Amino acid sequence: MREEEIEKLRGVVRDCVSKHLYSSAIFFADKVSAFTNDPADIYMQAQALFLGRHYRRAFHLLNASKIVLRDLRFRYLAAKCLEELKEWNQCLSMLGEEAKVDDNGNVSHTKDSNVIYLDKDSQDREINISSAICFLRGKAYEALENRSQARLWYKAAIKADPLCYEALECLIENHMLTCDEEANLISSLQFGSEDGWLSSFYSCLVKKYDKEIVVEAKFRDLENEGCKTDQFNPSLFRTLKTNNDLLACKAEYYHQCGEYQKCFELTSV
Repeated sequence: MREEEIEKLRGVVRDCVSKHLYSSAIFFADKVSAFTNDPADIYMQAQALFLGRHYRRAFHLLNASKIVLRDLRFRYLAAKCLEELKEWNQCLSMLGEEAKVDDNGNVSHTKDSNVIYLDKDSQDREINISSAICFLRGKAYEALENRSQARLWYKAAIKADPLCYEALECLIENHMLTCDEEANLISSLQFGSEDGWLSSFYSCLVKKYDKEIVVEAKFRDLENEGCKTDQFNPSLFRTLKTNNDLLACKAEYYHQCGEYQKCFELTSV
């Protein structure tokens, strides 16, 4: 089969995934992988199996590949399969036992793995794979009821990449940090120059024990944050003022301050 024909089949797989036709995606991905034996195609087949909830098959496919031991994306997906199978100790083993984390969420490795960026046609911004691995370690430790290790790995995940919101969400919702620890964590994050709004949003999500004037200023800044959806029509300016997450954050703050009427009005919108 010619390369252009194989590429068309890859397109079929991607389209099946986007339409949630996972059995079809699995069928065609299997054929592409058989034709090429290319790591990217094996990974695509494993992704299709994972999305189709064939976790054991996906794990065996990845584990049979020699690349799984040296490529973080293969290893991560294999560990995700083990997560779905609730095999937590094996999940941690697959992620690698050589990494250590300190009390501040800083990770040290005794050896590194190479990352092969597969199917990188788009310019989409990605979350650091190391951050995703730290987060999965945290989930595994939490499932094993080791909250102290889970807390450290969640901190490591968001420090590795501030875009890993789920790590912050777990830390906040599970009450794993004190007020000071939350503030110190947010201040230690390395946000990109375009992520000023995210820094402000995170600081609003954590425990709100700053002075009222400080908290209210943070909310105003976020409400005024926006973007022009049409450069030729200035009236099309979208902001976060009616964003549900921000409204919920403000309502929680008002409830915490005893401003129950304001809390009620926000939650009744």
